[in-house]
Order: sequence, then structure tokens, then C-alpha cells
Amino acid sequence: CLAYHSKVQAAFSELFVRGVEITPVIIKQYIRGEFAVVYTVSMLCSEYLELLKKRVDCDDLSLQVFFKYERIYKRLIGKVGGDLPVVELTNGLLVSFLTELKKDYDAATVCGYWQKVKTLVRYAQDNGRLKVNPCAGIKVSRGQKRVSIFTVEEYERVRDKVISIERLSRVRDLFVLACNCGLAFCDIVSLKREDIKEVDGKFVIEKKRKKTGIVFSAVVLNDGVKVIEKYGFDLSRLISISNQKVNCYLRELGDICHVVSVPSIHYHLCRHFYITRLLREGVSPSIVKLCAGHSSIKLTTSTYMHLTSHDVVKGITAARAFN
Repeated sequence: CLAYHSKVQAAFSELFVRGVEITPVIIKQYIRGEFAVVYTVSMLCSEYLELLKKRVDCDDLSLQVFFKYERIYKRLIGKVGGDLPVVELTNGLLVSFLTELKKDYDAATVCGYWQKVKTLVRYAQDNGRLKVNPCAGIKVSRGQKRVSIFTVEEYERVRDKVISIERLSRVRDLFVLACNCGLAFCDIVSLKREDIKEVDGKFVIEKKRKKTGIVFSAVVLNDGVKVIEKYGFDLSRLISISNQKVNCYLRELGDICHVVSVPSIHYHLCRHFYITRLLREGVSPSIVKLCAGHSSIKLTTSTYMHLTSHDVVKGITAARAFN
């Protein structure tokens, strides 16, 4: 009797996970091996997202990244159909899905989403749901994404602008700090006093990136040190609004200070500015990689090693090519 009860419990759990309507008749058929459950794409996505959600609870995966998984799996279901048996997920269907993504997103975004689809397929294979890999032979290139930044002159105009509006003044201070430490928004909002250390007379922010989990050591440049000291190391007074609101106020600041080298200022450009500035000042790419918390010099840090026409003229002039 106890053994049968265990079988009923196991059957109930399995059918519940797979989203099957549970009745006494179905449980009896399932135990006898007379009920065949069709494992669908919708079931696969739901099952894998539940596992990912547990990683978010353990702080192993950021909620922002989880939402990206959720978004692409919903789109996959919309394309191939949630009721499609996983075993019928073919190479042709995924190529068609990938083609649609390429119409809507840039190469880097498509590559990121495609990696999440491949992870889903690999999970299905590891759990015996798929025998053939439908992603086989499909290659997606990240491409070379050009990094946009504002000029040093524009940065200085924003930094030195006299601003009487409190909300804009605080966002300008945040802008200056970000341009001089390179922290992503999700990392700067969680910054604590103990994350800021003094090493050989310089302030260094040491913590783990929320997005990737990579540990970084960002040296805070002089203008950023002034902001930290101005707020007495209590940056909660500086950052009390969302990233979207910060970007809205930064666009307003950009208009006031005549920033024209980029379509509009947004927070993440501050990170670009910091990294590019270090590289232009001759800091070794391996050191910049550590400051930024990049996973790879080749794939990430190198995208900041671009030159503008201003850099070219400056370099040639310094070499006295015109003399």
C-alpha cells in the first residue's frame, strides 16, 4: 500500500510539472504505463525557467538576465507554437526563428538571445527530451559593435555647469562619478562603503558585477573622488531614482550643455567614457579589463579600442608629421 502511495505521489508530481490536467483515471493510466504525455516546447520552457528562477533567488543570476530568458522563450513559443512536441523542434524552424530575430535586433543582441535558445536545447538533450540537436550547424556572429561616447570637452561642460535644480544637480554628480569609475547602474546603486578601499592613496572600488558575477577593481579617478567625498561615502542620497529616470534627466542635461556628439546621453555611456579614457591614456588592456570587470579582452575590452578622426589628427600632429 505504501509503495502504491509513493507511485501515486510520483505520478502526481510528474503530471503537475508537465501541466497535464490531473484526474484519478489519468493517474491510474500513468502508473500502468497506458498514458503517454507529449512533452511540448511550452513545457520545456516552463520547466527550464523554473530552474532559472531558483538561481535568481540564490543571487546566482540577476533578475534582469532572467527576464531576457523569459522574453526570448515566449517569443520562441509564439513562433513554433507551445503545443509543438519538443522532438519536432527542427533545424528549419530554428533557422526561421533566427531570421526573425535578425530583422528586429542588432547582431550582438541576436547572438545573446541565440545563446539562451542553445542553452534551452542543451537542457532538453541532457534530460533525454531531444536526441538530435536542432541547433547544429547554425552559427551566429556577434559582429563588431562600435562604442559611442561623448567628447572630453562635452564631459567637462556637463561637469562644470552651474545647476540650481536639485534633481539635475544630483544626476550630474552621478554622471561625473560614473564617468570616473565605470560602474554599471546596477552595480553603482548597490555600492556600499566597504566596497570602496584606499590603495596607495587612490580609491578603488572592489566588488562583483551583478550582471556577470565577475570581480572587478575599478580605480576612481579624481573627479569621481570629489563626488564620493561630497556625499560622505553615502551614495544612497545620490542614487534614489530608477535607471530610466536617470536617463531622462541626463537627456535634459545633454540638451542644456549642448552635447551633440551622441544622439542623447544615457547612463551606460559613462561606462564607455571611463573605459575608453583609460585606453587612450595608455593603460594596459589587461588592467582595463580588470577595472571594467570584462570577461575577455578580445570579445569585450577590444570594442573600446576605436579611434575617432580627432584621435588620428592628434596622433599625427604629436608625431610632427606636418613639420
